Amino acid sequence: MWIFIGLGGVIGSLIRYGVSVLAGQWTYGGYPMATFSVNVVGSFLLALFANSFSMKFQKTKYYAGITTGIIGSFTTFSTFSLETVQLIENNHLFIATIYILLSFIFGIGFAYLGRKTGKRLFQANRSLERK
Repeated sequence: MWIFIGLGGVIGSLIRYGVSVLAGQWTYGGYPMATFSVNVVGSFLLALFANSFSMKFQKTKYYAGITTGIIGSFTTFSTFSLETVQLIENNHLFIATIYILLSFIFGIGFAYLGRKTGKRLFQANRSLERK
């Protein structure tokens, strides 16, 4: 299982770096778009995977590699925290406040959407298995 988590971590961190490089070109007024984007997408994906598969699959090395490895290394709360502190220290209080609010609202909102989508996918998969 550890190998799958480690390999997933490598994949997730490389994707995270790629998003940072790409999103660095779209920064607007100091808003940390890269971190915001990966955290929102990661919230959706983690909730989606947590609710798309049976408990049997969730106890496998593949599930751990995807969720803990790839998604866990793709998202980053520590970077969110550091960027927020840097915005505050640089007197960008408005941007810091917007960043915090939008990160929580969109993160939780997308986790909710991922959860709902995952439940529907799981129910659809179970219906197909019964046929």
